[in-house]
Amino acid sequence: MTSNDSLHVREVIFINERCRVDYESLPAEVRESADQAIDALQNARPLPPKLYQSLGGTLAGINEIRLGHDDNTYRVYVTLKCPWIIMVLDAGIKKSTEGKNIPKWQKERLETRYKKRVNTARRMTLTSRPATTNARHGVTSSRRRTAHE
Repeated sequence: MTSNDSLHVREVIFINERCRVDYESLPAEVRESADQAIDALQNARPLPPKLYQSLGGTLAGINEIRLGHDDNTYRVYVTLKCPWIIMVLDAGIKKSTEGKNIPKWQKERLETRYKKRVNTARRMTLTSRPATTNARHGVTSSRRRTAHE
């Protein structure tokens, strides 16, 4: 049970080990910015539209975090469909040669991973509980893990 001044912090889950490796291989400055953006999402703080956008069409339910660094754009794709989990679906450098478009192979991978998250979230419902912290003492990021842990 939680008190009125406590907050529920969403746990960060990577959809699979490949996603975790891709995220951890981002340049240090990009990963730090991504960590800050995910921390804001964990704590229900808004992100600016230039940094964070909900996708549409077949990618509805997926959100894109866009991070610039050294004339490159990096993307981290997350879903917030489960109220106590932020699930990281993909991370890496933008590879589209068509402006803001997402390459077809990446769209297909995101669609597959998004569908997989339903089963992962159900399984985790049985093993996870939302992290709770007292608002007066601030919120620290919860442990990040891969979905199969």
